[in-house]
Amino acid sequence: MPTRRWRCETLTRSRGPYRILRSGRGSERRAISLKYVSDAEADRALTAIRAEEAQGTAARVLRLYEDDPASAIRYLIGDPSIEQVFGPDTPNYAIWTLRRYVEEVYGPWRSADRPRTWRTEEGHWRRILPVIGARRLRDIDEFVVADYLDALLIERGARRGQPMAGSTKRLHRAAVQACIKRAYRLRHIERMPDLARFRIEGSTRRAREKPAPLLLAELLALMEASDPLHRCMWAVGAGQGLRPSELTRLRWEDVRWQSRTLFVRGEEEHGGKTRLSVAEIPLTPLAFRELQRWRTLQGTPTEGLLFTFRSKRIVNFKTALRTAAAAAGIERNIYPYLLRDSFATIAWSLDILMDAAWRVLRHTDDTMLRKVYCRPRPADLVARVAAFDFAERRDDAQPSGGTP
Repeated sequence: MPTRRWRCETLTRSRGPYRILRSGRGSERRAISLKYVSDAEADRALTAIRAEEAQGTAARVLRLYEDDPASAIRYLIGDPSIEQVFGPDTPNYAIWTLRRYVEEVYGPWRSADRPRTWRTEEGHWRRILPVIGARRLRDIDEFVVADYLDALLIERGARRGQPMAGSTKRLHRAAVQACIKRAYRLRHIERMPDLARFRIEGSTRRAREKPAPLLLAELLALMEASDPLHRCMWAVGAGQGLRPSELTRLRWEDVRWQSRTLFVRGEEEHGGKTRLSVAEIPLTPLAFRELQRWRTLQGTPTEGLLFTFRSKRIVNFKTALRTAAAAAGIERNIYPYLLRDSFATIAWSLDILMDAAWRVLRHTDDTMLRKVYCRPRPADLVARVAAFDFAERRDDAQPSGGTP
């Protein structure tokens, strides 16, 4: 690319000489308005931009001028009070626009770190950036975000033009907050604003109690009420504690018949839900037996999807599960993820060590298992504490020489 030829033009204004650095013509024309600087400062600025052009670094000055004109001018005139804005490997991210930071820094990192959830978040950014994307990163604070959320409207459908639902606003704020938090973590900005300072109307969700997990007897009834394909699905889903997406992606190659283990792909192609999502776990006897039965019915395949459907998998999954639950006489709400929940509670009722259970579930620790997944019913707890009885030892428990 040829070297640009820079010149300094002076316009006469009522306040005095107005200086502009110019280069090129037509679509290649570039300009930096120095405004009302002195003759000496204009000379220094012209010398500086020509030196940058000779070194092939004038583009960084132009980019700085787009993001922060005042800093660019101070840099060109050699203001000793301004810190060095260009380093070899440390750009001044704080003066970048939010759009540029998302596109060049946050977006690439986020899509590589959690690609599965990034696909959803990227949709939020398509609404966010046209509105506040021109703001500098350091200027994104609770007021900017609150004003953006207040003006967020529904774009399509019968409710077009009405305020966006609070739950959607919360997701948009979470996207901006994640970006700003990443910038603060990398020290690209000096302050972490409290973007959640202002309450979002209608964003508070009502706490809904989860339905009780399936008992072992209910799981067996569910299997008996289903066709062979779904019978095997329920056995493997609850017997191995698989997530619905993991269950529907199982392949025959994942079943290790000799070692009686199952290779779970987790969210392998999407980066994994957790670092332990992709793992080889032991097959429970229930799952192993049903897999053998299903394999025989299928003609002993060695590769391909374990479960195939005529249309969308997850829709068939939900519909078939609810239909089977109704046929089995299970009246409470049953959904695909309840199979995974049920594994923990059934394992607890069968005295399987919790250490083994959370490893099969592939959590990073046992916190989720204890607080969320394992939900024994009061009747189960009554049976567990039945041994806490000293009636037969009452005589032995009396202190010697004492009076009852």
